[in-house]
Amino acid sequence: MQQYPEAFAASDPQSLPAREALPSRALRIWCLQVVADEGYRGRGLATGMVRRLIAWAQAEGWAEIRAQAILPIPPLLDWTGLFSREAYARLGFEARGGAASPELLEGVRHMRAGGHSEQVRKQWEPFAHLSDEAAATLHDMVLPLQPL
Repeated sequence: MQQYPEAFAASDPQSLPAREALPSRALRIWCLQVVADEGYRGRGLATGMVRRLIAWAQAEGWAEIRAQAILPIPPLLDWTGLFSREAYARLGFEARGGAASPELLEGVRHMRAGGHSEQVRKQWEPFAHLSDEAAATLHDMVLPLQPL
């Protein structure tokens, strides 16, 4: 995926396993990180993959898709590989709670202190109003599906 993101994004959803082959009717997106040349950033590769997953899950009769998301803080998005809460909301997902993650909390504090780099520390300046706990919250996102 890192070398050929456009090919991965265009992969055939028919190659995914049938719902009957899996134990749950809820899909979970664990990590959605598209690491590619800077020229691919912001071109909708990750969003396109989620849209295709949604269409496939609806066609296959899945009940819902679940994911965890964070606030749209650029260095945190880059570090975690997660989608932002807002990005999932634009795709129809609903926020259903959340809690601060100890691992994210450690990362937030390290980044804010300049542990990753001075550039990353500066990227955190617009988010100084957020507590470390708020920045480190994993938001539970759910997309209820209606079968096609």
